[in-house]
Amino acid sequence: MGEIEILSKPLDYDFPDDWYEIAIDGHFWLEWRLAAFLRQARDLGIPLDAPWHGLDVGCGHESYLAGFLTRFRDAQGIGVELDPNVAEEARRTLREAEVWRRGEIRIGDFLTLELPSRFDLILLNNNLHYFPAAEHGTLFRRAVSKLTPGGVLAIQTGVVESSAVSRLLGADAGMALLDLFLRSHANLHGLPDLAALHERLRAAGFPTTGEVPILPGGSSRYVWARLPEEDAGSAG
Repeated sequence: MGEIEILSKPLDYDFPDDWYEIAIDGHFWLEWRLAAFLRQARDLGIPLDAPWHGLDVGCGHESYLAGFLTRFRDAQGIGVELDPNVAEEARRTLREAEVWRRGEIRIGDFLTLELPSRFDLILLNNNLHYFPAAEHGTLFRRAVSKLTPGGVLAIQTGVVESSAVSRLLGADAGMALLDLFLRSHANLHGLPDLAALHERLRAAGFPTTGEVPILPGGSSRYVWARLPEEDAGSAG
């Protein structure tokens, strides 16, 4: 089938059941990304309805942790942020969402910061490009050491995807420009090669990895890695 036929073929998207509520929400993309992750969590059998403890690495203004804690009233979470000013904004976000009693912001580097416990879920949301590929092993081994048995590392990232759907939506060009922008800065790094990313995750101690598209066409997705139910943290 030629490219024109592919692009003109009706597209079958796997929309969430609550797509309309998401679309009219003021935080459209945040809600869409959370919905994509929650669908994958259900498929993996992650018991998010039970009490759980999450860690948001490089949390920024902390919309993601606030979103999770709003949905799951038995959950607790910590956000880690390097910039003190951004960390204060994150604390404000948690207060405004009325989840500050169950959420905490700590200032420091995830690789060296003293953390109080292990976590059921660790999030890296659109910030893997701050770490050079040579440091991914150190980053992922640190995540292994801070996860509970059966714990999950979820990495949200853009990818340079050249599928027919991503071309139709213009997402492939957008991600290619983002990748070029990142590679043009000495302190940033390009979007990941997915095959190499999965290989690094497995080498760090995650026996099971996978991915789920966030946007139709897969130009933005969650890459997840899960520990077995025992021996978590053995990688130190």
